Amino acid sequence: KMTCFTNLNLPVRIFEYLAMKKPVIAPRTRGIMDYFDESSLLFFEAGNADSLRDAILGAYHNTSRREYILNRGLTVYNNHRWELYKKRLIDVVENILPGDK
Repeated sequence: KMTCFTNLNLPVRIFEYLAMKKPVIAPRTRGIMDYFDESSLLFFEAGNADSLRDAILGAYHNTSRREYILNRGLTVYNNHRWELYKKRLIDVVENILPGDK
């Protein structure tokens, strides 16, 4: 069932699967589309079993498209790894806390 939360949610498992170099089939929701586009994940319409079936079969039958999308998804993953965000967070905190510089 779609709710405000499920529409805005970005499941961490998407990044986990990409880290394992697995192609991802995900619902086309706002939270996911904020990070990924049609060229970086395989999408289906949320709540639509036929759309999910078609996405699974499409991924199974079209190896080259699946690999292309996986590689694009890995690019998104690499740009959002914790190591990068950790540095940004530390920089922000260091800039707002008083102390020796």
